[in-house]
Amino acid sequence: MALRREKIKQVMQPVAESFLQSGERQRAACLVMRGPSPWWLSLVGNLLWFWIRYYYVAVTDRRVLFIRTTMVWGIRPKGVEFADPLSPDAIVEYHPGRVWSVIKYRRSDGSALRLNVHRIWRAERDELVSALRQPAAASDRTAATPPATPPVPPPPPA
Repeated sequence: MALRREKIKQVMQPVAESFLQSGERQRAACLVMRGPSPWWLSLVGNLLWFWIRYYYVAVTDRRVLFIRTTMVWGIRPKGVEFADPLSPDAIVEYHPGRVWSVIKYRRSDGSALRLNVHRIWRAERDELVSALRQPAAASDRTAATPPATPPVPPPPPA
């Protein structure tokens, strides 16, 4: 499985870098599966596999990018599904598991996503969670807000 993980990273890393803005740096990235519990899906069978969406989640110092992929015949990126500004309170719940870990992520519009991460991505999952909990870089926030102008002193008394 390590070879498979390295192959996915080899394919998806240049794709993720192509969507970065100028001066933006990537903090962490991981392949996740969005949808119901994989354990529940294995019990039901192939009936509900159309609900599953694979994303390569890349956390930068400013944004969280969800790059849609397919896993049918190898990994094939489809483009950015959505990008949210980085927020330290984006993780609603986090349940690390032995095989499947669950991250409940709150988007900027208020909706919540259930992200399932397989154990072969354990190291990347830990980096992803810590990067999601960090605030946006201070240099980016100061660049986004204009500098405050000093107040104009009152005229001298006549």
